[in-house]
Amino acid sequence: MFKLSIAIEAPPELMKEIVKIATIEGVDLSKPVSVESPADPLDAPFSAEEIKHFLEIVTIVFKSGAAGLGFVTALRGILGKHDGESLSVRDPISGKERGRINSESSEEDAKRVIGL
Repeated sequence: MFKLSIAIEAPPELMKEIVKIATIEGVDLSKPVSVESPADPLDAPFSAEEIKHFLEIVTIVFKSGAAGLGFVTALRGILGKHDGESLSVRDPISGKERGRINSESSEEDAKRVIGL
């Protein structure tokens, strides 16, 4: 049985669109969460409401190769609308970056970074 897990780290506006395209058959995903800041919010000179989250991370599990390929195609379409933006693909267990994908990444590069 095919199963591939990745973590994607991206800006919140891009993450909203990624979550939309990942809600397809053959794909499970976690809720996006903010990447933790190294600063302690309790020591910050401003309130928690003023802290802006710059990146979010989501874990995606592909249960079929076809679902993964469909996701790559849709992801490239989203990145084409967000010129200059990129996202980081990470191993969900180790957190090690597998690579980055942006609007200039080819389909083959995107598949390689994701692991398809």
